[in-house]
Amino acid sequence: MEGAGLDLPEGAHATGWVEGLELEGAQALASYKHPHFGRFPVVTTHPHGSGRVTYLGTLPDPALGRAIAAWALRASGLEPGWPGLPSQVTNTSATGTGGRRLHFLNNWSWTPTSVRAGVGLRDVLTGDDFVTDGPIDLGAWDARVLAEV
Repeated sequence: MEGAGLDLPEGAHATGWVEGLELEGAQALASYKHPHFGRFPVVTTHPHGSGRVTYLGTLPDPALGRAIAAWALRASGLEPGWPGLPSQVTNTSATGTGGRRLHFLNNWSWTPTSVRAGVGLRDVLTGDDFVTDGPIDLGAWDARVLAEV
């Protein structure tokens, strides 16, 4: 698979089926790397009203899915949160009362680890403050609820 506007990691690929999409004004973000289907895009996007429609002509593998999600965030003026997290750590986020952004970090392993704060944060359970690019330690099977400051 080849990307045109989409950062594709090595090995990202389509699974399940292949659709031969016709652009008709849309922009191709990635195309199949295939002798026949290489002439068709696999991911397309097109502005519509105040938003955008992005269409996938396949079922993406996890690497392709992550690349598309990261692109969609950037295209929406957002940045993917917590880049470079270890595989055992997940981050979800929400907007709390008063509009503050909350982050929920979970370490799903027996191995303690540390991650870097992308912004200034305060642990809502302990009151600990974390500076931008400062370490956040997570114990085995640990969870933190963090509010942006």
